[in-house]
Amino acid sequence: MPGYKVREIREIVDGKFHKKGENSLVEHLCTDSRKVDHPFRSLFFAIKGDRQDGHKFVQDAADRGIRNFIVSKKVKVQSNWPLNIILVPDVLLALQNLCKHHREQHRIPIIGVTGSNGKTTVKEWLNELMHDDYNIAKSPKSYNSQIGVPLSVWQLDDRHELGIFEAGISEKNEMEHLHEIIQPDIVIFTNIGPAHDSGFKNTKEKIKEKLKLSGDSGMLIYRKDYAEIEKVLFKSKQSIRSLSWSTKDESANIYFKLNTKENHTEVSASYRMMEFNFNLPFKDASNIENALHCCCVLMCDSNYHSNEILNKKLSRLYSVPMRLEQRAGINNCILIDDSYNADVQSLKIALDFQQQQNRHLKNTLVLTDILQTGKEPEKLYKEIASLVNKKKLHRIIGIGNEITSYSNKFSKIPNTTFYKDVDTLLDELEKLNFDSECVLFKGARKFQLERMVAALSQKIHRTVLEVDLNAITNNLNVYKSKLKPETKIMAMVKARSYGAGSSEIASVLQFNKVDYLSVAYADEGVALRKSGIKTPIMVLNPHLEAFEAILKYKLEPEIYSINQLDGFLNLLGSLQKKVKLPIHINLDTGMNRLGFADDDIEELIGLIQSSKQLKVKSVFSHLSASDDLAAKTETLSQIKHFKNSCKTFEKGLKLDFLKHILNTSGISNYTYHQMDMVRLGLGLYGLDPNAKVQKKLQLSSRLKTYISQIKEVKRGERIGYGLSAKIKKKTKIATISIGYGDGLPRLAGNGKFQVKVNGELAPTIGNICMDMCMIDVGHIADVQEGDQVTIFDDPVSVRTLAESCQTIPYEILAGINERVKRVYFQD
Repeated sequence: MPGYKVREIREIVDGKFHKKGENSLVEHLCTDSRKVDHPFRSLFFAIKGDRQDGHKFVQDAADRGIRNFIVSKKVKVQSNWPLNIILVPDVLLALQNLCKHHREQHRIPIIGVTGSNGKTTVKEWLNELMHDDYNIAKSPKSYNSQIGVPLSVWQLDDRHELGIFEAGISEKNEMEHLHEIIQPDIVIFTNIGPAHDSGFKNTKEKIKEKLKLSGDSGMLIYRKDYAEIEKVLFKSKQSIRSLSWSTKDESANIYFKLNTKENHTEVSASYRMMEFNFNLPFKDASNIENALHCCCVLMCDSNYHSNEILNKKLSRLYSVPMRLEQRAGINNCILIDDSYNADVQSLKIALDFQQQQNRHLKNTLVLTDILQTGKEPEKLYKEIASLVNKKKLHRIIGIGNEITSYSNKFSKIPNTTFYKDVDTLLDELEKLNFDSECVLFKGARKFQLERMVAALSQKIHRTVLEVDLNAITNNLNVYKSKLKPETKIMAMVKARSYGAGSSEIASVLQFNKVDYLSVAYADEGVALRKSGIKTPIMVLNPHLEAFEAILKYKLEPEIYSINQLDGFLNLLGSLQKKVKLPIHINLDTGMNRLGFADDDIEELIGLIQSSKQLKVKSVFSHLSASDDLAAKTETLSQIKHFKNSCKTFEKGLKLDFLKHILNTSGISNYTYHQMDMVRLGLGLYGLDPNAKVQKKLQLSSRLKTYISQIKEVKRGERIGYGLSAKIKKKTKIATISIGYGDGLPRLAGNGKFQVKVNGELAPTIGNICMDMCMIDVGHIADVQEGDQVTIFDDPVSVRTLAESCQTIPYEILAGINERVKRVYFQD
């Protein structure tokens, strides 16, 4: 573990002491006050970004025991400990300079990986291929940002022999910093695509920026088939040493010949007078490309100049799960699958995610031996035990001879069970009685934990809605960046968070400290409370029958009519114990849906003033057409109407309350009317009518299914119920496992919508059935039963589906049936 004294760090970052305490040792760097494991030996960086200012959390970090801080402005901090606070002009630059200095103390070979896609896969595969021969430090997960890269490089210590680090950029002039920190000897440029296009003038500029990772000394490995990379590289003024490879152009430094078989791909190539012949356990283009990047690295290393060794190594490769995967398990369990690798840093990330998803379930950890760390086993498992003992786990299930040997270190956990292998555990699975637990699976691939995950998973049909929790966080931050720091956010999680899942999304939002959640009905709020959500919750349609539940679970009802308010007042008056009921007043300013009319306001003020049991938390209204700039006059009229009504309220009640009228498109189009709070709905899930905002959003949900059967049909044959489709020429049709019972609208049939199979579009054919539908795949090569089919995976495909069904994206997302399995991912 790296270690520097605080005064040495002050010199490295060229800072000044704002407060000077003991010259303590720093081993850990922290940028998030919520994630502190070793406070006394940690250094907190108060990074100020577009969306959040780390200086706001300095006191929180101090309360958690941190004694060392780097800030860019003076802060007041109370602590029982003497503090070191170093003042610098730029905190992020200080972090980068410290880690640059640290890299310079470890002169080992480093591989840097950049590109638009595949960075994490290439990094993980290189680690899998080379860890037997080198002690490797690598980026945790996909840590490739201006913050993630220095935190990755900080891991380097004297035991490491090789480093593999990702580098990603989103705008100009970022790569220079990452190059200085990584100082790579080899750079892999995976490919070029549309990711982060908005930060650059054009693709040429983006390629130029990414090439800066090589500097003047690193060797660049790239695929010659990407003409744009080749063209920019040829014209580059940098003296870049390069190694090109291709499957099409024999003039490349390495020309790979591919021969696709049923379950693998045969590869042959020559390099430096050596002949290589090996098999890849894939046949799809994406995995082959990533694998061949790795092969180039191996072919440059004399350790791997043997076809026997290469084939043995490459047979290990597997599709890398990029993110933690969460799914439903048996007996009300939640399963978190992070079983593709295991190291201490990724274990910490996974445990944090498990804690974030707290729903009053018992937390269980299934952990295998941790392999190839280079640490003495006793020190390693002491460190792991120290980490897990802080997480309030219900039980630990250990698998492997090594972790079993150190089982005594986990004595603070109430229930511990250890097995030599997964086979032994599976034989005794029923005895473990999994029930109402959040089970995290973390381990080395050789232990095949996926078998245990499969045994405990709910058996649901293969149509899946994948929900990306990182996208939710990204989208939340996009809108935060448009708001003043003091403006509060109410996040809409009604209708199961637009189909994405109630408690799962609410947990992420609570973790990111939104101010309010909003549900349609009281029972939705009750379910969130039972799952551990403590954030204030507004109920949009509170029925009087739910009064007791509203009080018991501390929900806050919307009040929209005199009759409704009278009903709540009568119920409040009948209570023996006087309580305060927080309420939210809905004013109708032009939508003519729910809400108080202008004529009701005087009576409403009187009722509120006469009751001592009501507390007005907010007054709000709904915009009718904030997404339609052609209706700007009407929208501004509504906003003016609302502001005038609020003035009447403030004058009559003589009370402070929050005012809010902007929804998602209101935030985008009328930001300057944000008032005290905004209500974030569809934008949170990745859709916004404003094109500029849409570019920054990520769709949170992807709907996928599989091909059940493929048939050849002849000209003149008819397809499906009602014989609505007649075949015009011989083709192949595939039946896929999704229908209107799952949420694919019936109107999407008969060619009105196209799904994606192996990267190509396939139109629906015939009517959509309840549980399945048919698609035309006659034009798609190599299509097979069992192939994955994507219904939607980006904003364009969601909108296209909605338009084909004469509806709106809201209805598409919210209409995904509960029988469709939800799988949750988080980096």
